[in-house]
Parts: sequence; structure tokens; C-alpha cells
Amino acid sequence: MASSGDKFYYWMYRVVWVIVIVLGIIGALMFLKQAFAFTAVSRFASVIGTNPSMLIDQIVKPVLLTLLIVLGIAFVVGFLEIVLVALVGEEVILLVAWITPFLFIGGSFFLYWQSNWDSNYLGGAILGALLLIFLIIFRKKLRVSARLIEKSAEIVAGNPTMIVPQLGAGVFVLLANLLGVSGAFAVSTVAFNIHPYLSLIAGVIYYWLVLFIIAGSRAFADAHNIAYADEWYTKPGDPVYSHASKTVKELKGPIAKYAFLMTFVAWFKSRRKSYSTSNITGGNITNLFRLDYLSKKLFRFLSFRSSTSVANSVGSTVASAIEYIGKYTLVIIVTKKVRSMTQAYKESAKTVFKTFITTVGGTIGFAIIDNLRKGIAFILFIVSGAYYGYKFPELAELANTSIVSRIIWALVMALLFYAVGFQTIDIMFNPVSNTFNVLLYRSFTDIKSGKKPSSKLDKKTRELMVEVFK
Repeated sequence: MASSGDKFYYWMYRVVWVIVIVLGIIGALMFLKQAFAFTAVSRFASVIGTNPSMLIDQIVKPVLLTLLIVLGIAFVVGFLEIVLVALVGEEVILLVAWITPFLFIGGSFFLYWQSNWDSNYLGGAILGALLLIFLIIFRKKLRVSARLIEKSAEIVAGNPTMIVPQLGAGVFVLLANLLGVSGAFAVSTVAFNIHPYLSLIAGVIYYWLVLFIIAGSRAFADAHNIAYADEWYTKPGDPVYSHASKTVKELKGPIAKYAFLMTFVAWFKSRRKSYSTSNITGGNITNLFRLDYLSKKLFRFLSFRSSTSVANSVGSTVASAIEYIGKYTLVIIVTKKVRSMTQAYKESAKTVFKTFITTVGGTIGFAIIDNLRKGIAFILFIVSGAYYGYKFPELAELANTSIVSRIIWALVMALLFYAVGFQTIDIMFNPVSNTFNVLLYRSFTDIKSGKKPSSKLDKKTRELMVEVFK
């Protein structure tokens, strides 16, 4: 029986959707009225080398058709990636994990030799040695993580209907982002005419509403995956998609409440400075091997010193910790039908602490797979998109075929190919991580309660998990 509190969060989720849709449409109409007057269209057409009447035929139609082809390729590539992980995921994860320390040690000594014996470059060797010790001590737990990732991919590959909710969520997230941009234009414009500060406040509130519907869309898609994977684990035979839908429908209130709380986490995380490779290395990859640089980075991290404010650094770090500790919250809500967020979060925290190394191993494993997938996506989508964009003025028979025009089109197409292609294959891979969380949580709780893990898992994996979790 759903409580009134559960109903409140679900109905709030639906109301927020209506608000965002209405404001998004109003904003789109306002934007079209102001930005797409005939004079603006004429200027744009003249810049790219065509006339306004030919924009649809020369630009819009070919680009949309090309993106549809890219989307089709992304579906195929995304599914093939899942199949590939199902076949060799464990081997690839463990191979990369074991090679990494030796790369650090070897690279460190090479730079130490090249720099005329600058001892600062031994920092990489120390880091590599620590990683190697970590792998040796926790090798069995890391193997469990790698095996469960491979098994999760196998389950998804054998049950491709698990991908459907994630694709649906992807459409909703895309719609929410588009409505978010156009709605923000309406909100900020109207609010600014009243008072400049009101524009800022209204923009922040609207941004939070958009984050809420994005979090909700993802939570409901993840809940479908979790319910499906749980049926695979707990019941004989193949899971039934309608059973997962029924479970999610019964728990729509707690799921909406979970999304509501995760919105605050997403908000604080969005305030964090992006830690890309250039942020970490300072633009020089050899800094990863320097002892003085690594120690300085560690000190700055521990003292929350960065170019962002202390409040943002602390807030984002705490938000990430809350998210990680609550890693199994949605799994517990769906599999145990727990309606209390407090109870689900407490149990999630206990599970994370008791399976910490295996959970971290899963995070490392997925990071390895994700980086390999990003490499494939870069070659397949960004490179091909840039090439297509560079050739586009010629293919579309545009008057402006200058090198500057070609470079601009190359950048635009690379971004579009990446947005459509990689985002699609990324969404398609989400069921694998959801299934991993279910398998790990269910197996751990079964072993701790004196039961054996599901017989659907192979004997070797079951024995290894019993050894690790006992």
C-alpha cells in the first residue's frame, strides 16, 4: 500500500514534467520569434553559402538523414560492445588492471633516466608499486567484480529488452534538456524584466526542476532493469518484462522520492570543477610520474583547495560520497520492496562498507570498459563526423567551401555524431551496471544469511564469492 508521502513525490514528478513542458514550449516560441526572423535566416543562409528557400533541402534533410544512419550504427555498435564484454570482459578488465602498475613503474624509471636521475620522477614508481600491492592483496575480490561484470553483460545480451527502458529514458532526458534550454530562455527573460536578481533565482529553480525530471527518468529506467535482473536471479526460467513493469508501477512513489533526493546530489555534483586529464596532469602527462606534483595534488584534494570555492569543493565531495554510499538504495527499494528511504539507504551503506573492495573493483572494472568504449566512440563517431563535416559543404553544394567553413562544419558534425552516437551506446550499456549491482547485492545478502548464491551463476563464481564474502 502506497503512503500519502509516496503519492506526493510521484505526483510532484508528474506536475514538474507539465511545468517544464509548458515553459519549454513558451520559451521555444519566444526564441523562434526573436531569433528566427526572416532576416536572421537570410544572414545564416548567406554565411553558409545557400539561400533561405534551400535550407531545408540542402542542410536540414541531409543532416537529419545522416544522424539517423549514425543512430542505427550506434545501436549495432552498442549491442556488439555488450556482447564483447559478455565474452571477454573479465579477461580485458584484469589484463588492463595488472598492466597499469607496470606501466607506471616502467614509465617512471624511463623518465628518471631521461631526466638525468631527477628523483621526483620516482613518484610514478611509488604509485605503481602501491597499485600492484593493492591488486595482489585483493586479487580475489577484484576477480569477483570482473566476473560479475562479464556475467551482467551476458544477461543483458541474452535479454535485450532490458535496453528498452534506458532508450526511453534517453528520449525523455533529451526532451528535458531541450525543454530546459528553451524554458530557461522564457523564465530568465520574463523574470529579468521584473528584476535582474529575480532572473537568477528563477533560473536556479527552473534548473533544479529540469534536474528532477532527468533524475526521475533515469531512476524509473534503472528500476525496470533492477526488477528484471532480480527476477533473473531469484526465479527459474527467463524473466518477463511485464513483471518488471508491474513491480516498478507498485513502487513508483518510493522511486520518485529516490529521484527527488538524487536531484540534490546531482545539483551539488554539477558545482564541482571537472577533473579531466588536463586538470589532473596540468597539461603535461609526465606530471603523473612526478613525486612533488602528485604530493601537491593530494594535499590540495585533502584540504579542498582548488580554483573553485571551498564550499563547492566540500559540497560536491560530500554529494559524491552520499551517492556512492547509497549505491544500492534503488536496488534495495526494488528488490526488497522497501518504501522507507532511510531504511534503504542505511542498508545500502552497510552493503557498501561490507563489500567495499568488490564494489570499488566494479567501479574500476566499469571505468576500464568505459575508457575502451570512449576510445572506440572517438574513432568511430568524432573522427568520421569531422571527416563528413569537412566534406559537407562540397556534398551539399554550398557556395561557401572555404577552409574556415569546412573546419566549422567538421567541428559541428563531430559534436553531433558524438552526441547521437556515443550517448546512444552509453545509454545502452546502463543495464549492465544495474544488473551488476543486483547480482552483487543479492549474492552478498544470500551468503551472509547462510544461503548459496543463485544456481544460475556458474559454480566457479559461486565458490569464489562464498570465499570472499564469508
